[in-house]
This record gives sequence, C-alpha cells and structure tokens, in this order.
Amino acid sequence: MKKTSKDPELFAGLDIGTRKTAVLVAEKPAQDEELHVIGVGKARTRGIRKGIILEPEAVIESIRNALDDAESMIGLHIKSAYLSLGLNSLFCFRCNGSLDLGESQDTITLSDVRKTMEEALSKAPLREGDIIIHAYPLEYIINGEKTTAEPVGQKGARLDVSMTCLSVSEKEARLAVQCAEKAGLHVEGIVHKCIASAFGSLREEDMEKVALAVDSGGGTTSYAVIKRGMPLCAGIFPIGGDHITNDLNYVLKLPPSKSEMLKRLIPLNEPEDNWDDELEFDINGEPYLCTVGEILEVVRPRIAELWLDLLKTELEKSILGGFPSRIVLSGGVAKTQGMSDYLNEIIGFPVRPGNPVTADAMPPDRNGLEFTTAAGILRYIQMKEKFPYRYLDPQGKEGVPKPPDREFFQSPTAERIKKIRSGQGYTAPVKNLVDVIKKTLKELF
Repeated sequence: MKKTSKDPELFAGLDIGTRKTAVLVAEKPAQDEELHVIGVGKARTRGIRKGIILEPEAVIESIRNALDDAESMIGLHIKSAYLSLGLNSLFCFRCNGSLDLGESQDTITLSDVRKTMEEALSKAPLREGDIIIHAYPLEYIINGEKTTAEPVGQKGARLDVSMTCLSVSEKEARLAVQCAEKAGLHVEGIVHKCIASAFGSLREEDMEKVALAVDSGGGTTSYAVIKRGMPLCAGIFPIGGDHITNDLNYVLKLPPSKSEMLKRLIPLNEPEDNWDDELEFDINGEPYLCTVGEILEVVRPRIAELWLDLLKTELEKSILGGFPSRIVLSGGVAKTQGMSDYLNEIIGFPVRPGNPVTADAMPPDRNGLEFTTAAGILRYIQMKEKFPYRYLDPQGKEGVPKPPDREFFQSPTAERIKKIRSGQGYTAPVKNLVDVIKKTLKELF
C-alpha cells in the first residue's frame, strides 16, 4: 500500500563524537508539529581523535553499530539522518550585506531579505578550502535604523543585514558525510556539534536571553553563545576528557583505566581538609598509593586552563566581552563530580548541567549529559523548518557538501554494508515479536 499523508515522518540525528556515536530517532505524527522521540542508539566510536577522522573504516563501523542499536529498539529501518560532528576546523565570522530598495519606500518582501543575505554571503571572508555550513541573520537595519523585528512587511528604501557564519574544512565535512553514507545513510544536512549541543541543552528561557552552552566530550570542547535563539559566536578546542586522563597517566604513572576511574571518583570540590586522604590500590599486582590532593592537582588545573585560558579569552574577544550570566555544560566531562561548584569558584558565575531538553522522552540510560548533542540536532531542525530564513545552510542542499569527484577511501566493509542495506530484503535487527509486527505494519501502511 502506498504511503499516505497520514503516515508519521521519521527524523534521525547522528552525533559522531570522539568516544561515542549516538543516533536519536523521532517521529512526527500526521497533523502534529512536535517531534516525538521513539529511540536512541549508541556505540563506542573508533577512528576519531580530537574531532578528526583518522580511520574512516572504523568510523563507518561505529556508525553502523549505533544504527543497528537504534533500529533494534524501534523496529524500523533508518534511511536518512542529520549529521553532527565536532570538526576542529570551525571558523566563526561576521559578514554584512545591503540592498537598495528604491526611493519609493516599498514594502520589504521575503525576496528582498533573501537577496540581502545572499549579498552578504557573497562577500564572506572564507578561508581557502572552507565551506559555510551555518549562517544566521543577527540584526536588520532599515533606512539606517536597527530593528529587532522581522523586516518583511516593513517599508524602507534600504535594507542591511549583519550575519554570523560558521565555516569548516570542505574536505573534512565531505569525509564525515562519506562515512555516514558508506554506513548506509542518506545525509540530510550537517549541524556542527557546538550548535546542536546548544539547542539540545538550553531551555526556552535561556534561548530568549543571552546564554553560553559548552559541550566537553572526550576529545573536544565546543561552545556557542545564543541570544534570542540565534548564535552570536561559537568555537571549538581540541581538549576534552581524554586529556585529563592522559595527564594523570603521565604525572602519576597510572594506567589509563585507573586514571579514568580516579577522575570520576574524586569530586572537584573536595574540601582541602581531605586532600591528604590516601588512596591505595593494585597496579599489575603491585600496591600503589596516592592522595586525593595529587589527583586534584592534576585535574583541576587542566579544567581551569580550558575555561580561563582558552574559553574566557575567546569570549573576551567577542562582542560579549566575557562570560554571560547563563551558562550550561553538557558532554561526558560535565558528569565529573563537583564540576558545577568548581567552575562557579573559578569563573564567578553559576554553571548548571545541560541535560537534554528531551530527556523525559528518552530512555533512562540514554538521556544523560552525553546525549545532549543528539537531542539538539532534532530541536535545531524543527527550528529551521519553522524559521527557514533565520537558520540557513548555504552550502548545497541543506548544507551538505556535494559528493567528491573521487572516493576518499575504499572500504570492503563499507561496500558490503551499503549493498546489504540497499537491498530489498534488508530488515533491521529486532528484539521480539512485537518489533517484528510493528515493522511489518509500518511497511504495509
């Protein structure tokens, strides 16, 4: 039976992180504007370091594993998704455009707005080899006067626009898209991790004010400042939780597994009276002894470096001039005990955990701080559909880089997966009879 207009639409967001790959799936029932989360898949990411794809075949396998996990949960075949990746080549800049409308003070149309933004993007100071993946009109000026209202319908002889743009390396973006496609997905669009995480963690009241959203994962830390729902500035640093683990390995001569355990075990806000407390355990059958203070003297400076030397410096150079009063933190590093208290101590502003805005609709073990980006992809797409001239993806259809003239790599595994998934007989793994029935009914109707 042919699919009717009453059938629900499926949307998927694919978040490829340094440590974890997640797929969040939602459906939009007929005559319903809201997306409803129906499943979340996850898998260990391999082949990425500090946000850079080093082993494409391993990344393909990671995506495939996450897709299988999601498909087994929902009993449906995921054909396409919006992709989020923390590309380190991110560059944030401003560009301006103007359009003379004539002395007759004509009413400004949507076409006039589009032409003004196109003129701004044509003058964008792009770095060589970059593509613009996001563009946002921050303010409009009509006849020399700024306006916060939408210009369509107003009268004027001249329209100016100031835009925030985000660009990344075209080669890196293409490679990320190819990995997803070789795993069997059609990529609908790209949303940079800093944007997706912000939309996934900021509440409605945060979005209407000025808020800073920071996402600190295993290999990178990204940030975005949002004002009235629009990104003012954004960036990413190649520093994350893995660096803290490596610091402990090097300074205290610990194996990675012990370092990972200790950085999660010791709260950052541990009272100094307890710093002399001793921790004793075995390493390769040999007794090992260190103090709480020795752990914190490694972990705390690395976090302070990230927030004070890097993030604060970048924000001071932006139009904000420093930290805003609303700050949220998501990602795996945000789960560190005492993180909010320690950050409040060193930067002077309260920092709250940025749990996914759709956490209540997500599975209990898959709705934590490390799943904020996946949730944010879908929220961002909803906003983009609702306000297409506020959230622009200038490069190609929906911001997806055009296919390269040649393959970046050849992968027998990827080709096998693509062949299997493109076949008519492909079915997603299912857990029980209910899943089978659900999938069969979906295909029939």
